[in-house]
Amino acid sequence: MKKIRLLIVEDSPTVCVYLGLIFAEYDDIEIVAVAKNGREGINFTIDFRPDIVLMDLHMPEVDGFAATHEIMSRCPTPIIIITATGDPQDKFLSIKALECGAVGLLEKPAGLNHGNSKKQVTHLINHIRALSDVKTVQFRRKYKTHQKKDLEREIKRTHSIIAIATSTGGPQALAKILTNLDDTFPLPILLVQHIAPDFANGFAEWLQSVTKLKVIVAKGGERIYSGKVYLCTNDSHIGITSNERIFLSSSPAINGFRPSANYLFESVGRALGDKSLALILTGMGNDGIKGLTSLKQAGGYVVAQDESSSVVFGMPKAAIDANLADDIFELNEIAQWLHQMQNERNDA
Repeated sequence: MKKIRLLIVEDSPTVCVYLGLIFAEYDDIEIVAVAKNGREGINFTIDFRPDIVLMDLHMPEVDGFAATHEIMSRCPTPIIIITATGDPQDKFLSIKALECGAVGLLEKPAGLNHGNSKKQVTHLINHIRALSDVKTVQFRRKYKTHQKKDLEREIKRTHSIIAIATSTGGPQALAKILTNLDDTFPLPILLVQHIAPDFANGFAEWLQSVTKLKVIVAKGGERIYSGKVYLCTNDSHIGITSNERIFLSSSPAINGFRPSANYLFESVGRALGDKSLALILTGMGNDGIKGLTSLKQAGGYVVAQDESSSVVFGMPKAAIDANLADDIFELNEIAQWLHQMQNERNDA
């Protein structure tokens, strides 16, 4: 059995011992080295070439944010950021690390006697297993993207809303496609990003820092407007009513997710039918398939991110394999398309 080679970058000896005890229980994970600061983390990544790096945020000499940036520049390797969630600034910096190329963001596991410890450990192990080969996913291309003429054709179609769902790799993708948009963008955007609830407010703050669109923490009953991105940060599903008002729901998680892409897409399709445009971007799993099916049946249009530009080709692949994607575009093409949509509508 091939083992997952793991590098831990963590300055706390206590946390290192605890992580060592955790991983000793799993035969498929091997700790190849432990770095006590970001500088060592960079050097050990180059020397040991691990399958995945587990990165703390606050460390002496070089912190986790700077180390992530350096590693992704010099020796691209899947990096999972683990950090405590008490400090709002930590949450913001953690999202910035995702923008730099880290593929995951998780709460640092609590102690052995903590009530939430088992759930956190399971979540961590699942992420390590899923993301350890992410670099091989990035460079495979099995699905043909559509040509520029398809982009131009779809700009002419009349939409009333864009619904976006993403998971692992989402912050990088969102930064790419939203950076060049501003408050003149002709449509409202509803967004589901899978992220731990404690990081959701930090994610909203970070997203506002990378786009001139107005980022709104959604409130139930408020009307949606063009040029704004609406997302939910209070562990609720987000959807829309037929009179184009936000609807938040505390109904149970769908396949483990709340907010859920399924809930968003199904709600948008039901409310706006053929005026709906859905983007399904990089992410693990298949959240969104049931909702996209409903949206398509209502006449909506679906665009999936292609394999070559996805950090994890899970959610888009599931949509493509289910024949739900009307178009498949590389991330830069999606960014170009949305920017051109803004210019075309403004010139009209």
